[in-house]
Formats: sequence, structure tokens, C-alpha cells
Amino acid sequence: MKRNLSALSLLFSITLLLSACGSDVPEQGEQADDQQRKIQVEVMTIEPQTVVGHIKSLGVMESAEAVTVNVEFSAPVKRVHVREGQRVKAGDKLLTFDTGKLKLQREQTLQNIAQATSQMENEKANFGRLKVLAEQQSVSQQQLDSAMFAFKGLEANVKQLQAQLQLIDKDLKNSQVMSPLAGVVGERLVEVGESTSAMQPLFTLEADNSMKFVCYVSESVLPLIQEGLPAKVMTVNGDFDSTIYSISAKADANTGNFEVKVLLDNTLGQFRPGMTADVELTTLAVKDQIILPEQVMTAYNGEHVVYRIEEGVAVRQPVSVRLGFEDQLFITQGLALGQVIATTHVSLLTDGTMVDIQQ
Repeated sequence: MKRNLSALSLLFSITLLLSACGSDVPEQGEQADDQQRKIQVEVMTIEPQTVVGHIKSLGVMESAEAVTVNVEFSAPVKRVHVREGQRVKAGDKLLTFDTGKLKLQREQTLQNIAQATSQMENEKANFGRLKVLAEQQSVSQQQLDSAMFAFKGLEANVKQLQAQLQLIDKDLKNSQVMSPLAGVVGERLVEVGESTSAMQPLFTLEADNSMKFVCYVSESVLPLIQEGLPAKVMTVNGDFDSTIYSISAKADANTGNFEVKVLLDNTLGQFRPGMTADVELTTLAVKDQIILPEQVMTAYNGEHVVYRIEEGVAVRQPVSVRLGFEDQLFITQGLALGQVIATTHVSLLTDGTMVDIQQ
């Protein structure tokens, strides 16, 4: 009997021990599962920021000034001294006209002046004679008036011929066309032997002592830039600092974007019209903004959302955004100053996810 009681006591003790061990194992497993379900994240606190952005665009070089060269007379082209794309200085010879026709016109005009002058002198003498006779009442007033009108008409004709001679002399002087500025020959519009007409375009010249770099920006960034702000133009010849020269008041009809021009000094001649380059426009300082990098955001049901962290739990927070600079987004609605949001492993989070904050 004693032997049976001892066996029962031993069995009871083993049962209690196993029960105790069995109750400890699930508790440790639950703690491990809880630890595994937590996502480790880094966080940031929402604070007001002042930011200066940089807007990048692609554009093309244009001449700061372009002129069309022409003359006020008609003449055949004897020689063209320049080619398209050639750089010229102010005063360089562009073209020479054949002046043979002008010289003949000058000789004819001189003969006409001599003849008209002789006729005028004769009529002047006749008018003087009739004037004396009129004082003696030997001729009528009508005869005197006719003589005066004839003299005045011949006098006006002589003056007109003299003015014509001056124009011919001016044209002869301008038979060699000179460049009015330093620049590049953009277009050559005449050929040797061609007879030009008055005011016909002969050349287009692109002034290249300074250049305009033309680019376009969207209307969303238009309020952030203004004339005089810094700009950097990045070309194959290097990077050049400048400022915004002008901003168009009207959008391009095809793209809806606005034209921005940046002036570049080109005294060394390293730029040509038509060259392309990148530009970086510096914006105005934007104050008291909530600005987040794009990577802290995700999408949920068609909305932009971030995850606020409250007492170790991720809380899904829809936000309204406006495009900022590069990968920065301006938050216009949904967040308040002092709130803490997750900045890493955002794609792993959902509403109610337990998190561990990494320091």
C-alpha cells in the first residue's frame, strides 16, 4: 500500500511539472509574435520650413538683338563678301553693288540740272523785264503773273533735280554695304548679279556680344520666380551664372507654358544662336511651409497618404499636396505642426500597424 501511494505522488508531481512547462511556452511565443509584427521606422516631426527651390529646364540660345540690312536704292550686286554663319565686326564690308547704272543716272541728272537751270535763268530774266513794264503799265497783270509762275515752276524743278542728285550721290557712297554691328551673319538673302530693289532685305545679322537663353516653365511655378533672380546656364562650354531677364506675360498657345529669358555675356564668342543648354532657375524663398519628400508618401484609395505615429501605432493620414521643387511636395491640408510621421518603410505600413521608432 505504501508503495502504491509513493507511485501516485510521483505521478502527480510529474503532471504538475508538465502543466507548468506547457503554460510558459505559449506566453513566450505570443511575445515573439508581437515583436515580429512591429515595423521599425524612422520618423520626422512636422515643422514650418523656409525653402528656396531650383527649377530645371531645357532651352535654346537666341541673339539678344537681330537686324535686317537693306538699302534705299535699286542696283545689281557686284560682290558678296561674307557667308552665312560668319562672324563680323561693326564696319566690316558685307556687299558691293555695281554702280555703273547709278553713275549713268548721275550724269543724266547733271545734264537735266544744267538744262533746267538755263531755262530758269531765262525765265527769271523775262520775269524781271515784264515786271519793269508792268510798273510802266505797258503789260497786263495777267502777263506778269504768268511769267512769275513759269519762273517759280522752273526754280522748283531745279531744286527737285538737285535733291535727286544728292540721293544718287548718297547711293553711290553706300554702294559698299557695311555691317552695323558685331555679330554673326544669320542669313544671306542675295547673290552676285542679282538686281535688288529698294528696301529689299540683303542680310540678317545676329548680334552676339550678348545672348538670350530662352526656356519655358509651367504655370505652377510661375508665382515662385521673378525678374532679377539668379539663374545658372549649363552648356557644353561650362556653367555660367546669370539672372532672369524677362518672363512672358502670356502662355504659349501650344504648350501652356511661359517663356523665361536669361541674358548671357558672349564677348568671348563661345555661344551661337540655336545652341541648346540646361538652365537652373532659383526661386523666391517660400516661408512657413510643410514640405515633405516624395518618398514618405504612398497612395491609398486614390489619395495621397502619410502615416502619423501615435504611441507606437501608425495612423493613416490623407493629405493634399502641391508640386514643390525636385522631390519636395508642399502639404496644403491634412497635417499639423508637431505631428510625427514615418519616413521609412512606408509601403509596409497600414492603419493600426505597431511600430518601433529607430533613433
